Amino acid sequence: MKFRSGAAFIILVLVEAVLAFNCGQSSQSAPTAPVEPSNIFISISPGKSAVSTGSTEQFTASVTGTTKTAVTWSILSSGTNEGSVDSTGSYKAPDLGLPNSVTIEAKSVANPSITATAIV
Repeated sequence: MKFRSGAAFIILVLVEAVLAFNCGQSSQSAPTAPVEPSNIFISISPGKSAVSTGSTEQFTASVTGTTKTAVTWSILSSGTNEGSVDSTGSYKAPDLGLPNSVTIEAKSVANPSITATAIV
């Protein structure tokens, strides 16, 4: 009987040692992309524009507070037939019929939570 108690004690000590060792291990999580500080500012020029059917308007974004000055351009309005904006900020109005207004957005590549908008 004494042997069984000693064996159980040794097993218990080994289990506790394994658990204690594993608790000290850090688990690895997926790396996250670094986000630039929120002192980044974007302005769009022109801030408001009127365009004719089928015409284009070039928008430019000025980014300050970071060395990464790239932006992505998109249309935020939720209607259809709003025209398109390309990666350089060039907006092309639809060939037929114009929406009441279209919101163009420039989003910071360095910190995607920083945006600016213009109205067409």
